[in-house]
Parts: sequence; C-alpha cells; structure tokens
Amino acid sequence: MARLRHLLAPALRGTHRLARLGRPHDGRFRALLFHDISDYDLAAFDRLIGYIATEHGTLTPEEATAWLERGPPPRPNSASWKAPCLLTFDDGFASNFQVANSILNHHGVKALFSFARD
Repeated sequence: MARLRHLLAPALRGTHRLARLGRPHDGRFRALLFHDISDYDLAAFDRLIGYIATEHGTLTPEEATAWLERGPPPRPNSASWKAPCLLTFDDGFASNFQVANSILNHHGVKALFSFARD
C-alpha cells in the first residue's frame, strides 16, 4: 500500500497545483491532525515537519486562535504565499511525547496536543 501511495502522490500533487492556478488565496491556514507516529515513521515525519516549517511555516495554537478570532494577519501580496499549518496530535499516545521532545523541538515547532479522558 505504501508503495502505491508513493507512486500516486506526485501525480495527485501536480493535479492539485494545476487546479489552484490563478485562484487567489483566501487567507486560511491548514490544520494537520496526527494520531500516532510509529518509530518506523520517525525519519519520514522529521522530513515532513522540516518541509512544512521551511515551505509553509507553522502556527502555534495561540496564533491559530487569534487568527480565527480576529482574521488572518496581513501577508505579503505574493503568488508564492503558502498557507501556514497548525499541527495537532490526539489521544495522548506515548509517541506524541517522543515526537514533541525530539522532532518538533528540533524544528522549533509548537503543536496542539489533546488527551482522551476516560
């Protein structure tokens, strides 16, 4: 299954980019939800966070809250502007601590963590 995903992803990204051409961006941010990052996926996750931090930028939970309450902050009038991302982790998996302690700190990224209550 992973191999199929890697084969299809470039074509799907290209199609998505073509569909966006010429459309003005409406000032939204993206919320990326993560569940459990396995040890096997840590290196790939580290690369993903590096890409997001470098190419899109990230929002802290406080910045995302302010954005939702007051609207988006002013941004450069540029066609290359990309929506920043808020990273969220749910269910309080132990892997979330490992990710936060190593990968997110390494990239200087803050995220929102939620824990299930029983």
